[in-house]
Amino acid sequence: MFGPFLAFALRAPLQDERWRQKVLVGGLLSLLPNLALLLAIFMALGKVSKMLAPVAVVFFVLPTVVTWGYVYRVFVDALNGLEFRRLPEWGDWLSYAGVGVRLGVIYLGYLFLVGLGALAVMAVFGLFPPGDDPTRLSAVTLLAIGAAMMLYGLLPIVFARFAAERKIWASFDPGAILSDIGRAVRGGRFTQACLGFYLCFGLLLLLNLILGVVPPVAMFVGSIGSFYLMVVFAWVFGWLSGIRGADPPAAGVR
Repeated sequence: MFGPFLAFALRAPLQDERWRQKVLVGGLLSLLPNLALLLAIFMALGKVSKMLAPVAVVFFVLPTVVTWGYVYRVFVDALNGLEFRRLPEWGDWLSYAGVGVRLGVIYLGYLFLVGLGALAVMAVFGLFPPGDDPTRLSAVTLLAIGAAMMLYGLLPIVFARFAAERKIWASFDPGAILSDIGRAVRGGRFTQACLGFYLCFGLLLLLNLILGVVPPVAMFVGSIGSFYLMVVFAWVFGWLSGIRGADPPAAGVR
C-alpha cells in the first residue's frame, strides 16, 4: 500500500537527532531565493536601485544550486536502497553546489522543451496569444498547470538517469528516458507518488495562502515546509526509481 509508505517517508526525517538544525538550514537556503525574487520585483517597480541586481542573482542562484545538490544526495541514497534514517550533513557545500549546477542545466533544458511543447499546443488550438478572452486565459492556465505537472513528474526519472550515467547528455537520451517512463508507469507506485507530491505541495500552497495575511510568516513557513517536502519526496522518488522499486521493509512502516 502506498499510503503507509508515504506516511513512513513523511515521518522518517524526524528520526535524525539533528533534523531540526538540518531542516532549518535547508529552509533558510530555500528562503533566500524567494527574498531575491522579492528584491527583483522591487527593482522592477523602481523602489530600489537596479545596482542591487548582482546581489539578487547571487542570492537566487547559489542557495538554489546548493539546496538541489543536498536534495539530490537524499535521492541518490534512496536509489542505492539506503534506509531513510538520517539526513545528510551540510558540510560538503562545494560538492552540493557542483551537482546542483548540473541539475540546473538539466532542469532548464526540460523547462525549455516542455515550454516549447506547451507553445505548440497553444498554437494548434488557437490559444496564442491568449489576449483578454476569459475562455482562452482559462485554457492557457490549465495548460500551464498541466505542463508544470508533467515537468515535475519527469524530473525524478531524468535525475535517476543522470545518477546512473553521471553525464548531463544522458538525461536527454529519448530512448532511455522513454524506457524509464514506461517502466515507472507500469509499476503503478510512481504515479501514486506523483499524486502524493502534488497533494502535499497543494496543501502547503493552501497553508501559505492562509498565512499570507502575514507575508514574512508565510514566506518562512513556506520555505521550511517546501524544503522538508522536497527531502521527503526526493527519497520517495529515489526509492521507487531504484533497483528495488518497492516499499521499505514492512518493519519500517509504522
